Amino acid sequence: MSLGKLWLKIEEYVQCAPEEKEHVRQLLVAFPQALKEHLRGNNTDSFVEALKLSKSDHTHVPMQITRQLFASLSKWESSGNVDGYKLLLIDQHAPSLA
Repeated sequence: MSLGKLWLKIEEYVQCAPEEKEHVRQLLVAFPQALKEHLRGNNTDSFVEALKLSKSDHTHVPMQITRQLFASLSKWESSGNVDGYKLLLIDQHAPSLA
């Protein structure tokens, strides 16, 4: 996975509040561990609370993390925080989460 490259591009290309970037960073850091725990059938409730994920559907936490990341990318594009070209550069790494 190229999560490190994804984060570097988000950090450099997206102009938004530091809190938004920090939340995305936390999602990216949590993703590998959440995926591992999910695949092993272990409890992933701690991720739901720590990352403020939806409690209604916590059966597939890695997918919720991915959904939040893509929602952030979409929000940033529609609000002009990242232009289309830079979004394409970011987006080439995002599929590694799905």
